[in-house]
Amino acid sequence: MNNKHAIQYVKQLKDSCGGYRDFFIKLYGREPSKQDVQSLINAVNRGKYNMDFILRLVAAFDLDNVTFGEFYKGQQK
Repeated sequence: MNNKHAIQYVKQLKDSCGGYRDFFIKLYGREPSKQDVQSLINAVNRGKYNMDFILRLVAAFDLDNVTFGEFYKGQQK
């Protein structure tokens, strides 16, 4: 599956936080280690998001109204 839209979407959310460190804090509620930040960078760039990560995005960014089609395929409602 091509996840380019999902990757772009998550990177926009990251950019709205100012960077990966603040993105991590918003998602996990704690200060990240260097390894945490690097793991998050790798996960975002690969676009292989597990349900825990997606649920954290929904909660942290109030994405209740975003569909999977919008997230993964860039489709609009």
